[in-house]
Amino acid sequence: MSSRPFAKLTTSLAGACAATALAVTLGACSTGTTTESTGSGTPASGLPEQIASSGALKLGAEWSTPPIISVDASNTSQPVGIAPDLAAAIGTDLGLTPQWRNMQWPAQLPGLQSGAVDALFGQITDTREREAGEFDLVPFIKTTESLLMPADKAAGITSLADMCGKTIGAPVGAVQVAAVKAVSDKECASTPIKVSEFQGANAAISAVRSGAIDAWLDTTPSQKSAVAADSKLTAVVVPDTEIEPLYTTIAVSKKNGALATAFADSLRRLSENGTYAKILADNDSADSAVTVDEIKVNPLTGTPAGTK
Repeated sequence: MSSRPFAKLTTSLAGACAATALAVTLGACSTGTTTESTGSGTPASGLPEQIASSGALKLGAEWSTPPIISVDASNTSQPVGIAPDLAAAIGTDLGLTPQWRNMQWPAQLPGLQSGAVDALFGQITDTREREAGEFDLVPFIKTTESLLMPADKAAGITSLADMCGKTIGAPVGAVQVAAVKAVSDKECASTPIKVSEFQGANAAISAVRSGAIDAWLDTTPSQKSAVAADSKLTAVVVPDTEIEPLYTTIAVSKKNGALATAFADSLRRLSENGTYAKILADNDSADSAVTVDEIKVNPLTGTPAGTK
């Protein structure tokens, strides 16, 4: 991935990205460019020194998973959705200016570990292994998972177990891959489910449309957005017995544990003053809200910020 310094974006996306009119196709084109929105006030106390002194909050995500984060066709240089709206509010609360980088999924965790970004804010699912490993995680939504399928081929499909012998797409290296394989091993021994891993949602959705895969597994809010954009698709919610509702989180390196604590404290304030609920409602995602008691660092393990 690019190591180019963060700066306010003043040029348009290059090549094929700029030529594309549909927002849903833009997230897969990573240019290494960034955008920023303006924070206000003095950086809050308790932040890591290098972040407080810079006044900037460098954030990474793939801009292709609405309503969490995507782009509008009218302005492809600025991400929109739940994560950018929350980041703007957190930035104001902490006195920092959010700066966004469009990052493909495989580059995200390495980019966080290398310091290319201060936090990932869009696609990081909470797991006990991640909390106990290299990352501190702060949940900002909680969602079920759904299968995105052609509407005319979804009859009789109510679960992953109904997909024996078929091909399901999942994000490369993500928790969904393991979940599909676990169900396949248990329910589909003679005709296993095949898993095809994708670097981003756009390519996977195109594969569903073309018939290259039978379904794409991702968060329910993102699948609903895809269905809203294409009436020939439908979303089948995966039962909780196969995949429990999952936290999507803000991920921070454990080297910056104080930043994870600052994120959690700020998000709780936004929850308590009603800003959080309004942002989710404005993005048609009120049913994905977490409670104020769930907004904490490493909620699955209780691992203190900055420790393994």
